[in-house]
Parts: sequence; structure tokens; C-alpha cells
Amino acid sequence: PFPPSRPSPPSRPSLPSPPSSSLLSASPSLLSTCENAMAHSGVILRERGVRDGYEEEARLGVEVLGGTPSALLAYATDCMGAGREFITTMVRTHTRFTSSMEFLHHLVSRIRCSPSHQREAGEGERSEGEGSNSAQRFRQVRAYSILAEWVRLQFLDFKADESLYRALQVVVDSVLPSVGMVTLAEQLQTCIHDQNNACVERAVCEKYVCSGPPQEGALQKLFAMDAERVAKHLAAVGQLILRGIPVCDLISMRWTGGRQCASQSLVRASFADRFNHIIKVIAGLVLALDESRDRCRAVKFAISLGEHSLRLHDYQTAMCVASGLHSSAVFRLKKTWGSKEMKPLKERWEQFQELLSCGHNFQKLRLLQQECTGPMVPYVGLHLTDLLFIDEGSPSHRPDEVSYRKLRLFAQVVDHMAAHRQHFYPFHPDEEVEAVLQGAEVMDEEQMYARSLTLEPRGCRMPNKVN
Repeated sequence: PFPPSRPSPPSRPSLPSPPSSSLLSASPSLLSTCENAMAHSGVILRERGVRDGYEEEARLGVEVLGGTPSALLAYATDCMGAGREFITTMVRTHTRFTSSMEFLHHLVSRIRCSPSHQREAGEGERSEGEGSNSAQRFRQVRAYSILAEWVRLQFLDFKADESLYRALQVVVDSVLPSVGMVTLAEQLQTCIHDQNNACVERAVCEKYVCSGPPQEGALQKLFAMDAERVAKHLAAVGQLILRGIPVCDLISMRWTGGRQCASQSLVRASFADRFNHIIKVIAGLVLALDESRDRCRAVKFAISLGEHSLRLHDYQTAMCVASGLHSSAVFRLKKTWGSKEMKPLKERWEQFQELLSCGHNFQKLRLLQQECTGPMVPYVGLHLTDLLFIDEGSPSHRPDEVSYRKLRLFAQVVDHMAAHRQHFYPFHPDEEVEAVLQGAEVMDEEQMYARSLTLEPRGCRMPNKVN
């Protein structure tokens, strides 16, 4: 269903094979007709050269800038110039300009556009309808391929909407067989079954979001645990939640709204609220201890937890540790940070801070995440900030048009977040550690700062022996 292009990266599986590649061979005249029709139907095209690595569009000499929602959908299913990058962007970001049900209805309308039956007359009459049959068959196979890509990339869209999932089953059971796509219907059903088994339910994610019953001495229990054990648990939970986040939650930007709107977003509950809770646990672990020597041991535990998280490529937890130790209530404890027990940790702490530094727009952290090839939990706050800047900084020129450049930037961020969903850690969440984390009684900002002033009042001098 897509024009020939350079091989895709190994990390991205190929689409299901079309039934017959000969049906998709486009003559220059047919391709030119499609391009001209789309250019006058609401899609803004521009000539371009081979640059930025987009060879699929550059090979045809055009670049899609935007268009009306209906025109972009038609361009995706009807035009042979729409490459794989354009199709993936439409799948990732279609909820920005239409609903998922309308997107599915558009694909079904193209699948039901069956080729005209072969005429029983002479060879001349058959040749007259050959071009029309090929174009119609192309739309069918292209629409099926988009649907298969949608199921593979964003099956959570269907799991989150029961009516959308039922409509998908109707397509597989009735629509595809009715147009002769029986084999492709079986392939899609197998893909749905596999995605169902690998899908993480929303209830599983919410299990690690809601705070549990308070436990007496929970922070002391956490302090007594092995830092590597806690890091493995947080990495496993972070990856589980990441796999359960629907892309529509990210693209819709509901997590930026008020409390009522954000309560419907799993992004806000799973990542933002849990992130803040872990930060308060790390800070409370240090502030709960009265003696400076014990607080140094707590800081050492936190640094070890952050280092283990970096080794596991769990950058979300690593940033929690850095944020907890950088909180004003902990960072102002000059007597603790300047004690002789902290001197051996000084180099480790500086290296840890340097990797997670926000300098040059988190340049080192971005490089670490890009070079990772195995299981990873990215720092989600970094990507949410990117989505926010794209949404605010790339407005459409007309209210009835959609900026494709903006959609492509959205898709690139989401692709990077979802790139490591297929890689799994060889361990599972530790329920004992999770019970301790959820049962920890944390303090708010004012309480933590008041506790910090109690431990080290203003004007407290650092020891003279250590600079």
C-alpha cells in the first residue's frame, strides 16, 4: 500500500503484506491525476528537494504543509504520493482534528468501495475499466493498511472506547470478507488478539496511582530496603504505566486543563501525581531523621537509588531522586551537605546531577534516551513539555485548516515515547515495596520547609573542616 522507499529501522515492524503488489503499481499519469486532484481539494502541497531525510515525499517533489481535515484523510487513503511517514502521522494524531469513530468510518468507506466486476464482454471493454479497478483496489488496500497500522500502534484507542472496539470487530467479521479480503481479515484478527494479550488495562495503571492505607514507619522500612530492589520495582511500574497510556491522552492535551478535565487523563494521574509523590518520599526520607549522620546515610541511599535507575534506563525515577534532593527543604541543609560523611559522595552526586542537568534543554538526558536500545522509562515530563511547546508554538493559519507540520512534530514525540514499549524488563513489580511507597505519609511543601528549619535553623554554620 505504500510506495517503495528505503528500508525501515529494525525497531519498527513492517505492515501486513498486501494481497497483490501489482495492484499498487502507479503509472505517472494516474499519479499526476491523484496529486492534482488532492492539490485542489484542500491539501496544501509545496515542491521540495531531497532534504531532511523524507525521501518518500522528496522523491515525488512535494511536501504536505496542511489542509482541511477531510482533505488530509482523503490524501492518506486515495493518493499514492502519501508515504509511510504521512500515514503514521495521521494514525498517531488523528484525534487532533477528528474523532476516532469518524476516522474509522472514513477507512470503512474506502474499503467498501469495491472494484467493478470483470465484464464478460470483449477484451476492449475490460481494458477500459482496468485503470478504475486498480485505483479502487488501491484505496481498499491502503485503507486496510492504515487500519492495521492503527491497531498495531494504538490499540489502546480501541480498548478505551467500547463502541469503537465493537465497530472494529464489525469491520473484521463483516466488511473485509464482503469485499474479498478474507485472508487480510484473518491477519487483522490475529493482530487484535495479540494486542489484546499485550494490552495493559487502565485499572492496572490506576492500581499504582491511588495511595494505599498509611503504614506506621513506612519511611524507615523503605530506608532499610536495598536500593537496587526499590529501583527495579520503580522501573517495572514505570514501564507498566507507560504501556497503559493511550496516545489520545497525550495528543488531546487534556492533562494541561483544569482539575475536572485533568482527572480524566491517565497521564496526569499516573505520571504527574506519582512523580510528585515519589519526590516527597525522597525528601521526607531525609527530613524524617534527626541526626546529621543519619541524614547523610539517607542521602547516600537516594543517590544509590538514582544510580541504579540510570543503569536500568529508568530516567523518570532518576529525575524523581534529583528533584527530591534538590527540593528547597533538603538542599538548604548546609550542615548535612557539608559534613565529612558527604565528602565521599560528592563526586558521585556531581556526576549524577550533570547527567540530568536541564542545561541546553536537557541535552545530555535527551542523548541518553536516544542512545538507549533496550527497556527504558523516559522522563515523561520532558516529552510533555515538548508537546506543550508544539501545541502553543505552531498555530494553524486558518481555523478550518490543520497544520501537517504540527502533526508531524506531535507524532515524533509520541513515537519516541512509544519506541521502547516492546522491550520488557526481566522483573516484575514488587508488591511489598509498592505497599511501603503508597503507605508513606508525606509532607507538603510548607511542612517540609518547617521541618527543615527545625533541623537546621537559619544562620547555622557549616563545619570548618570541610569546604
